[in-house]
Amino acid sequence: MKTLHCQKYLLLILLVLPMSLVRCKASDAASFLPSATIEMVPSPESMPLLDKPTPVHAPEKLTQRPLPTRTPRSYTPTPAPTLTTSEEQILISSLFQNNAGCQLPCWWGFTPGETTWQTAQEFFALLGEFPDAYRSPRGTVNYTMHFRIQEQISQEGEISHSYIVRDDIIEMIWAIVGQTQTYALPQLLANYGQPTSVWLRTFSAVADTDEGELPFFLLLHYQQYGFLVRYVDFTYAQDGQISICPQQAGGALWLWSPERKMTLEDIAYVGVGGFPIDEVPDYRSLTEATGMSIEQFYEVFVQPVQQFCLEVPLGL
Repeated sequence: MKTLHCQKYLLLILLVLPMSLVRCKASDAASFLPSATIEMVPSPESMPLLDKPTPVHAPEKLTQRPLPTRTPRSYTPTPAPTLTTSEEQILISSLFQNNAGCQLPCWWGFTPGETTWQTAQEFFALLGEFPDAYRSPRGTVNYTMHFRIQEQISQEGEISHSYIVRDDIIEMIWAIVGQTQTYALPQLLANYGQPTSVWLRTFSAVADTDEGELPFFLLLHYQQYGFLVRYVDFTYAQDGQISICPQQAGGALWLWSPERKMTLEDIAYVGVGGFPIDEVPDYRSLTEATGMSIEQFYEVFVQPVQQFCLEVPLGL
């Protein structure tokens, strides 16, 4: 299966928008800019590689591992320096790796439901980033930005963020994370444990894809923490089945305050990230699609080395 590249990811985002087939509190986000010393990101050679995928069916029985203990981390605020272009790139890459020391749904030190947009805006201005603004019919203002990122962190090279703001409070954050090691499926499962629910969507045919490739979407909903992650990649059909191998799939995040208890419909209604509400019925639960429980899914895909695949019907 081919690795997801920027061109394919952009194609897929453009494709699904018109198709019907288809939350570490940040009291001063600017303060976590680096001081005199900036830690370089690891080289590609130091990053772990995954084995070639081997399709397997769901195991008959698996023993559930205990969920990991999530211990909040903290950072020490330091005065913001003047950044060179190189330092700016290192900072952005570092944020993708350590998320400013906070855990989702906090993103880069900004916590949905708590952080003001003014705080975030001041930070982005230090990076020379000035977002596009759009006032939505929901009474929110959506701010979108695009960032360049080092290829050893994410192969996409450029990624996007949207901040949904109401009364100067960040209500939701949407962020493309792409093929970033920090948010790859095994690492995400290891960091956050079993999701509340898992959903799948496949296709039987899609126009304008290369060599018969078909996209698949995998949603992991963490209701208890307040975030949704969607993995997207391409695969091929064979004998009415497709193999979904999501360990290296590109990802995107929707983040909100867990006090809101967002459903899939609620998330889609916000209207960001190419996830329109009329496509929610096209998703099937993990158990319906594969017969695999969420506990089994966690046990299989939390493994960081061996790459398993799900066999599911074409056009699910």
